[in-house]
Amino acid sequence: MLRQAGPIFTLLVALMLHAPPVFAEQYAVIVHPSNAADFDSNIIGRIFLTKQKTFSTGADAIPIELKHPSKSRQLFHQKIIKKSDAQIRSYWTMLLFSGKGTPPKEMPSEQKVLELVAGNPNMVGYVSAQAVNDQVKVVLRF
Repeated sequence: MLRQAGPIFTLLVALMLHAPPVFAEQYAVIVHPSNAADFDSNIIGRIFLTKQKTFSTGADAIPIELKHPSKSRQLFHQKIIKKSDAQIRSYWTMLLFSGKGTPPKEMPSEQKVLELVAGNPNMVGYVSAQAVNDQVKVVLRF
């Protein structure tokens, strides 16, 4: 019996180590409900780095960031843009200094991000998943 449990036990441990924690907070990228553009993490990352200035529909894309420091912001940069906060700050410093770009506007709270995105079809932002309401549309969870 013990010999048979060995592989099963090993499999269970391996699954537990690779499974996301149940208690992990989720976050959502949000847009106005009327926004019919196509989204994936690459497109969203390009919009937030201002490498892509329009949605797939041709409408202007206006990214909205949460103010630093923010857990949501840190995870968004890591998981969607694939850069640390320090790398993002360095990126924007370079672009600002060279005159080639300006960073997204920063909002002090998730509530403010929700209000702005709900009121403007061109805006895209991110908030914790539990903050999402029926005034916005979730296009990506992370």
